[in-house]
Amino acid sequence: MNGLFYKPGDASQLARHLARLISDSGLRAWLGTNSSSVFESLPHRDDMLDGYERLFREARLSTSCVADAFATPRKPS
Repeated sequence: MNGLFYKPGDASQLARHLARLISDSGLRAWLGTNSSSVFESLPHRDDMLDGYERLFREARLSTSCVADAFATPRKPS
């Protein structure tokens, strides 16, 4: 675990978590240590950009294939 969860909009729960983090240095250290391994496991910037490029290219190609499949056939002239 590397974070404390609360229901969106529940300001009192958020305040309790913040108060706990302020008073509990062990919890802060534990969450920080766990966060390091989480961040190290995330893709690096260049890998992420390459992934988005592939995704957008595949989306563009699949869109053009779908458009071609539904295009009205042209009569030979």
